[in-house]
Amino acid sequence: MQVKIFGEMKDKCHDINIDASNIHQVMAGIKHFFGNDVSEHLRNNPYYFLLSKSESPDEVISISEYVIDMKISDYDVITITPEVSGDIAPIVWAIIYAVVAIAVVAIAMALSPTPEFDEDPAEALKKTSSLFKGSPNIREEGGSVPYACGEAHVGGVLISAGMYAEDA
Repeated sequence: MQVKIFGEMKDKCHDINIDASNIHQVMAGIKHFFGNDVSEHLRNNPYYFLLSKSESPDEVISISEYVIDMKISDYDVITITPEVSGDIAPIVWAIIYAVVAIAVVAIAMALSPTPEFDEDPAEALKKTSSLFKGSPNIREEGGSVPYACGEAHVGGVLISAGMYAEDA
């Protein structure tokens, strides 16, 4: 079984091959090759023990070194890596920024509400626009726009309009 050790012990240890069938034998082999200091460091600090097969390195299982008699002969690589821990401050700040952004958007939406239009098109005809030659404003932004195929005998719907200073 190939044993790979990562973390701060990587400088003191190199990859070794140990004929082992359980974790107890792996730890005994590490103690034999690298000494009691390395073995005790691995036992007393948070390390992960990962088992894998060399032909399928993506299939990894994590075990505890305290499962001393677990049979590991089906695997040929054991990777010992330190527990990865990080600073939680960036995550907290990201959450705070997200909450502040949501609050600002909510305040902006409350201060500038979207105008509501009547559902009845007959009522909308009364609200003619003086800017675009009396075209009725009967649709609001995001509303549905009908699509007619063939010869339609109905009025149109103002979808978009614009005006330039030269036109005035």
